[in-house]
Amino acid sequence: MNLALKATRASILEEFLELADKDVESNTPGVLHVNDWQAQVFIVKDAAQTITPQFYETTLTLLLVEGVWRRPSNHEYVIDIMQGEGLDYAHDYNFDYTRNNIIGRLNNQGSQPSGLDLTIFGPVSNPRITIAGNSYAVDATIASGERIEVKSLEKTVTLVRADGERENILQQAYFNKGMDIFAPLPLSGGEVAWNNNFNFDITVWEQKGRAPWL
Repeated sequence: MNLALKATRASILEEFLELADKDVESNTPGVLHVNDWQAQVFIVKDAAQTITPQFYETTLTLLLVEGVWRRPSNHEYVIDIMQGEGLDYAHDYNFDYTRNNIIGRLNNQGSQPSGLDLTIFGPVSNPRITIAGNSYAVDATIASGERIEVKSLEKTVTLVRADGERENILQQAYFNKGMDIFAPLPLSGGEVAWNNNFNFDITVWEQKGRAPWL
């Protein structure tokens, strides 16, 4: 994929291309954003097009690392403090209130199964969330002011303490059939259920193969 890049100062363009070279050398792709979409890319070539004292233009050749573009959509789930007694919030949250569990539905707007990121807020011990029949579970205690971040693309599970300290707790998550912390959201979407003891956010990573402007 080719992309035109323009700059008014040669030093800015040169600094950018040096950073791109370092990404390739360290095998660490950059992230290209186009509106709400993003993709991991390497810049593997640049070809100067126009060079004047006031204007610099080059054409970049980009390598799409994973072959897909992704767009995040964020969903917030909060405790029903009345335990399902029929609250009427001003916000249109994407769940219904029941006496036992909170039940909602999560849709997949993409053309293939989508990765899910979770942010689980304390205080809570051993949180469990069921989405489309799969349980996302971590055996850990989260204090007030702490959170667990589950990143499906990076395959990480991290406990973030109140002071910002980060601890890898991947080994405390589950990876079994029907209880997989990194299970994607099916094309059909599915119901969301949890025990109403904690708040959490879900990020759904819609993805497609073609560039978002096509």
